[in-house]
Amino acid sequence: MLSALALLARGAAAAGTASPSDADAARADKAVGEALSRGADPVTQARNLCELAWPNGTRDEVIAARARRELADFGGHGMVALRDALNEAKADLSAIQAEAKK
Repeated sequence: MLSALALLARGAAAAGTASPSDADAARADKAVGEALSRGADPVTQARNLCELAWPNGTRDEVIAARARRELADFGGHGMVALRDALNEAKADLSAIQAEAKK
């Protein structure tokens, strides 16, 4: 059985098959760096990265892929943020399914 971090890393690798331009890569690196600098501790940093990887609004795929790669290196610190992101996504999905049944 694969761990959650192994699946995250695998997904990050698959998402990153097309290389971004140098400008896009620099933009993604800057966004990830800013997310990390806003966090006072590793758990907050991981939550900030989750927000980049899976935002509530429109997702920038280059930034999201870069954030997922960074999260894959976080180890245990990233697990709390990933659990929270999953629980939020499940709640959103439940609301969408309930609305669709109306």
